[in-house]
Amino acid sequence: MLPQLLTTLFFLGTATPDSALERAPEPTPVETPRLTARPDDKADSSERIATALEKLAASIDALKADQKKIEEPKKADEKKDATWSGLVGLNMIWLTGNTNSLTTSASASVRRESERWIFQLKAGGAYGRTRATDTLDPVTGDVIQTEPEVVALNANLEARADLRFTSKLSFYLLAATMTDHVASIEARPVGEAGLSVLWIDQTEGDLSTLRLQTDFAFRGGKELRFQHYPTALNIEDEVIAAPRFAFAFRYALTEGLIFTEDFEVLPNVVGDSRVWLSSLAKLSVKLIKSLSFNIAFLVNHDTRPAEGKAKTDTSLTVGLELAF
Repeated sequence: MLPQLLTTLFFLGTATPDSALERAPEPTPVETPRLTARPDDKADSSERIATALEKLAASIDALKADQKKIEEPKKADEKKDATWSGLVGLNMIWLTGNTNSLTTSASASVRRESERWIFQLKAGGAYGRTRATDTLDPVTGDVIQTEPEVVALNANLEARADLRFTSKLSFYLLAATMTDHVASIEARPVGEAGLSVLWIDQTEGDLSTLRLQTDFAFRGGKELRFQHYPTALNIEDEVIAAPRFAFAFRYALTEGLIFTEDFEVLPNVVGDSRVWLSSLAKLSVKLIKSLSFNIAFLVNHDTRPAEGKAKTDTSLTVGLELAF
């Protein structure tokens, strides 16, 4: 009995019925977990992108600033390069016939301009002689020869240095001397210090179309007098101490037609009352690139000249001027 029972239990433990196989549960599929972005994660990503863009923009600005720092010294060096310019002029008047007269005048100027300094040197002079035609003595019939007369003998030299505070304002020092034998001035050495203001400076390319500059200064010096004509004679010297106001105006009517006016007034403040006025108006017509034809009218007025001399001198000159 016992052996049969054990055999039955063994059989039941090892045998699997078909119904059991049919009811066996299917394996549960394993789902792959999905990564879902939370709202906080999206905000953090936007902030990181914005921060990265800001850093990129800052880096670009820094690179531009560094490039500008590199280029600025180059521009400054270019500005410091000095420029040179100059003018040479020659005028002549020659008359023949009843009067033989020859008057010549020449002028020259050199200018060196840099970012901080302007140096200028000017020189000029004039010489003229005239002689009336020989005449016959109505009684004897002899030829009467006339003596030549000097009508112009003068020269001037001027040196000026301007120190620029800005592009419009500068302080300057000036030293000058002149002589005019016809006006009984043996020499007039002077020194001057003042301020110069550039009010207007319009240009078109390399052409200065409109320019206005004024000087406010004080001049001191001495006028050494000596009469050369008609006879030699010593004259008392004069002390010069005068405030000076001057302006220089330039206007280009066209590229080849330019008008300039230089004017100055100096009222002497020592000794007897005395005032100097000077005006030089010039019209330049360009012939070729560097050569111009000029017509100039000069007026010099002195309220207290040397004894026997006229208060006002004028001259109208025509000539050529070469720029370099």
